[in-house]
Amino acid sequence: MSKRGKVWLAVAGLVVDANGDWLVVKKRYSGLKNQWSLPAGFVNEGETADEAVLREVAEETGIQCSLKGMIGLRTGVIRNEIS
Repeated sequence: MSKRGKVWLAVAGLVVDANGDWLVVKKRYSGLKNQWSLPAGFVNEGETADEAVLREVAEETGIQCSLKGMIGLRTGVIRNEIS
């Protein structure tokens, strides 16, 4: 079992500039390798989803941004045991 246990919560940041352009990153690893994606990753223990998305955007792009709100929420089950 991973350090996340059975509950995995992920975030993705939709960063939009003054012109309405979206920030995307080209993934360098995992099943999305070489694919374009929003900056994303998992929420760490003791971290809120808000904190996690700001951290992920900064880690993947070097951009410090602010949070306006949540667009959506999705839940699911991975491999029949991880929620």
